[in-house]
Amino acid sequence: MKKILPSLFLALGLNACIQNGKSDKQDTPTQGKIHIAVDEAFAPIIAAEINAFQGLYNRAFVIPHYVSEKKAFELLLADSVRLVVSGRDFLESEKAHFKKLTITPRSLKIAVDAVGVILHPENPDTLLPMSTLRNILTSSALKWSDLSGKGKKSRPVLVLDKEGSSNQITLLQKLGLNTQDIKVETVFAGGDREVINYVNSHPESIGFMGVNWISDSDDPTQMRFKNGIRVAGLMPDSVEELLKVKPEEHKDDYFQPLQAYLAKGFYPLSRDMMVCSREAKSGLGTGFIAWLASDKGQRVVLKAGLLPATMPVRIVKIKKDNDLTN
Repeated sequence: MKKILPSLFLALGLNACIQNGKSDKQDTPTQGKIHIAVDEAFAPIIAAEINAFQGLYNRAFVIPHYVSEKKAFELLLADSVRLVVSGRDFLESEKAHFKKLTITPRSLKIAVDAVGVILHPENPDTLLPMSTLRNILTSSALKWSDLSGKGKKSRPVLVLDKEGSSNQITLLQKLGLNTQDIKVETVFAGGDREVINYVNSHPESIGFMGVNWISDSDDPTQMRFKNGIRVAGLMPDSVEELLKVKPEEHKDDYFQPLQAYLAKGFYPLSRDMMVCSREAKSGLGTGFIAWLASDKGQRVVLKAGLLPATMPVRIVKIKKDNDLTN
């Protein structure tokens, strides 16, 4: 963190505090008003960060707009928001766009998050190798009963938040699939909260959502969400290969998106949480980014059950019986 924050402030602070030829004394790293776009998958953690930041700086107003990842970057390119929080960095085409505007975009990794796989409480098939997950989504005939023989004789239904969201993009990238490869019925529920509600009321569904919606054990709302779902454990492709050679040693190597497994790189649907800024001067956007990377901002990440990006995490023990659902 000692290397990140000075360089961040230096890069943005060297720009004159003048935009469009006008001085803006009200827009500083600790005061002012900015609009930001946030992929809804990260809504709980960013809401917590904003509350903590504004609690410390009572003249700072960070107004979030929770949208899909695709929409978030569209807003950034249109200069409707000053920064974006999403599951990816700038694309080269986006960097080229800002270069034409003589703007140097900045990005910073602030956490490691994950896409959680959730199932109805009555679904017995909660341990899924990645190869099985691919088969579920790409088969036009597979039924839950075809897996362990204990499931219902109904076809799975894929449930996502929004088309173009980081949940959908991460899922396809990690599985090596394109949208046309998906053969099961797909429901876009509208948001991560709605994904949880849909899975809770539809036994045949398999949902994918940002794990920070259910990872904070001190949040009573998140605990209520978890009561009506089960979180699947996934076996990475690399472990599945080892299973073929030494089945007894790796038959139980399934991992939920727990903080320790994110730190060890065991959970296969993990992703970086990035903040991408177009701010051309050292304003409130710069201050909020610095907060996210600071010790206090990273402690908010840690408390939320995600993996901080700029502070060390001490892992005492990884228990095989850990279950994010409980």
